[in-house]
Amino acid sequence: MTKRKSKKETYRDRWLREHPRVSLYLDRDKYEMIKSMAESKNMSVKEFILSLIDGFEKYHEDVEKRVYDRAFKQGYLFALIDFTEDPKTFYEKFKKIYPDEEPLFYTYPCSVCGQPVVANHRSNSAKTVREVVIKTLTEGGWGHKCCFEVKEGKRMSCPHLPKGLK
Repeated sequence: MTKRKSKKETYRDRWLREHPRVSLYLDRDKYEMIKSMAESKNMSVKEFILSLIDGFEKYHEDVEKRVYDRAFKQGYLFALIDFTEDPKTFYEKFKKIYPDEEPLFYTYPCSVCGQPVVANHRSNSAKTVREVVIKTLTEGGWGHKCCFEVKEGKRMSCPHLPKGLK
């Protein structure tokens, strides 16, 4: 038995494998239109079509980014609306999604430009801010309006206070 030598892959074979052929047939009007557009830009038909593909890729990436940004902003706004309308339910939903996180959402004015800085529970300063805010608000006498009304005798009860506590 004689051993067969395996045929080595040539440069041409490798190039053809890496550059698949694409063919299409156009009617004369469409071809002439593409050809004239390519000539107006001093390009070959191939270069013109490849430039269209590159342009479409960039356009597609831009559209993808804009859609993502818009969806992110809408999601953020919906979460903000949920939070302001019913914080308790919002926190319950939040805890189901992030059981190990303690949520905190706040804004504060930038010390340079004065515009609001939006921060959350993942900010580096979240724990410190939480402690300072809680200390400041409790020492400053902040609380539920209905709790103060019970304390002042304007109401008999409040859902936040245990029964009999004034």
